[in-house]
Amino acid sequence: MTPEDTELITEFHKVSQLMPGVAFDFIMGTLTPDREHEFGQILISLGELLVHHADERLQPEAPPTTVSPTDG
Repeated sequence: MTPEDTELITEFHKVSQLMPGVAFDFIMGTLTPDREHEFGQILISLGELLVHHADERLQPEAPPTTVSPTDG
Protein backbone atom coordinates (compact mmCIF):
# COMPACT_ATOMS: atom_id res chain seq x y z
CA MET A 1 0.00 0.00 0.00
CA THR A 2 1.38 3.38 -0.99
CA PRO A 3 1.30 6.52 1.17
CA GLU A 4 -1.28 7.88 -1.29
CA ASP A 5 -3.50 4.83 -0.69
CA THR A 6 -3.22 5.38 3.05
CA GLU A 7 -4.17 9.04 2.66
CA LEU A 8 -7.22 8.09 0.57
CA ILE A 9 -8.35 5.58 3.17
CA THR A 10 -7.97 8.20 5.90
CA GLU A 11 -10.09 10.69 3.94
CA PHE A 12 -12.73 8.04 3.16
CA HIS A 13 -12.88 7.29 6.89
CA LYS A 14 -13.45 10.98 7.69
CA VAL A 15 -16.34 11.11 5.22
CA SER A 16 -17.91 7.93 6.57
CA GLN A 17 -17.71 9.30 10.11
CA LEU A 18 -19.30 12.65 9.22
CA MET A 19 -21.77 11.63 6.52
CA PRO A 20 -24.65 10.22 8.62
CA GLY A 21 -24.69 13.25 10.90
CA VAL A 22 -24.19 15.73 8.09
CA ALA A 23 -26.97 14.27 5.95
CA PHE A 24 -29.41 14.27 8.88
CA ASP A 25 -28.47 17.79 9.97
CA PHE A 26 -28.73 19.07 6.40
CA ILE A 27 -32.21 17.58 5.95
CA MET A 28 -33.38 18.91 9.33
CA GLY A 29 -31.91 22.36 8.67
CA THR A 30 -29.65 22.11 11.71
CA LEU A 31 -26.30 21.87 9.92
CA THR A 32 -24.14 24.72 11.16
CA PRO A 33 -22.23 26.79 8.61
CA ASP A 34 -18.94 25.77 10.25
CA ARG A 35 -19.74 22.07 9.98
CA GLU A 36 -21.01 22.47 6.44
CA HIS A 37 -17.77 24.23 5.51
CA GLU A 38 -15.67 21.52 7.19
CA PHE A 39 -17.56 18.79 5.37
CA GLY A 40 -17.18 20.62 2.05
CA GLN A 41 -13.42 20.93 2.60
CA ILE A 42 -13.17 17.20 3.31
CA LEU A 43 -15.04 16.42 0.08
CA ILE A 44 -12.81 18.77 -1.92
CA SER A 45 -9.69 17.20 -0.41
CA LEU A 46 -10.98 13.71 -1.10
CA GLY A 47 -11.83 14.64 -4.68
CA GLU A 48 -8.35 16.02 -5.30
CA LEU A 49 -6.77 12.89 -3.82
CA LEU A 50 -8.94 10.63 -5.98
CA VAL A 51 -8.08 12.54 -9.16
CA HIS A 52 -4.36 12.41 -8.34
CA HIS A 53 -4.56 8.71 -7.48
CA ALA A 54 -6.37 7.92 -10.73
CA ASP A 55 -3.84 9.95 -12.74
CA GLU A 56 -0.98 8.06 -11.12
CA ARG A 57 -2.59 4.74 -12.00
CA LEU A 58 -3.06 5.80 -15.64
CA GLN A 59 0.61 6.60 -16.18
CA PRO A 60 2.50 3.63 -17.58
CA GLU A 61 5.47 2.53 -15.58
CA ALA A 62 8.75 3.59 -17.12
CA PRO A 63 10.85 0.67 -18.30
CA PRO A 64 14.02 0.18 -16.28
CA THR A 65 17.00 1.94 -17.73
CA THR A 66 20.27 0.13 -18.10
CA VAL A 67 23.69 1.54 -18.67
CA SER A 68 25.86 -0.35 -21.06
CA PRO A 69 29.54 -0.78 -20.09
CA THR A 70 30.44 1.02 -23.33
CA ASP A 71 28.32 4.08 -22.43
CA GLY A 72 30.50 5.44 -19.79
